[in-house]
Amino acid sequence: MLSYFLLFLYNKTLINKIKVDINNTNLRKTLICEKIILGVGNELIKFSKIIDYGKTGIIDRSNPISIESISLIYDACGMAIYQIENKHKNNLPLLLIVGWKVSMPFITKENKWFVFVGYETDINFPNEKSINKYLNENGNLGSNTLVFKAYSIAIDISINNGNDAQLNINIRNINRSYFGIIKKYCKTFKFSSKKIAIYSNI
Repeated sequence: MLSYFLLFLYNKTLINKIKVDINNTNLRKTLICEKIILGVGNELIKFSKIIDYGKTGIIDRSNPISIESISLIYDACGMAIYQIENKHKNNLPLLLIVGWKVSMPFITKENKWFVFVGYETDINFPNEKSINKYLNENGNLGSNTLVFKAYSIAIDISINNGNDAQLNINIRNINRSYFGIIKKYCKTFKFSSKKIAIYSNI
């Protein structure tokens, strides 16, 4: 009985875990992993090198997770850099950057995430020693939706708290949004209504 209690205590207080699920069903572009940066004491359990369009980052059917890492005592923190296929500007690839920071429950109650889309010109990304500080200063809390209008991309993000966390990333192409389609049909209907009114006065 004591051994089970000690194992439970070990898992709840000393081990930090993160699972990152990147859903790429709506982007219409393949994601290719360029680099994964992990903080001190972090170990990469598994990750998806390529996330095809129309799929989530599935490593195996029983575990639809793009990235999974674990840390003992240290914060579970890291950053994954994915290149968005066939998107370049001045020979620079368009990047999707996803970051996470999971701390001990008794240190902080809220985990953090970081998401960026752009043509990164600074190749000096945070390294193993500086990434924890970088994510602590630039990370976000809870759930949110970020819209990168310049690239017609919207990303829904959510993360749960606790030291066994899951970060959900849902990427959407907003070129043909519902609002755009509705607006188009409204214009067509308005124009048709005017024509009907003109004909009715003849």
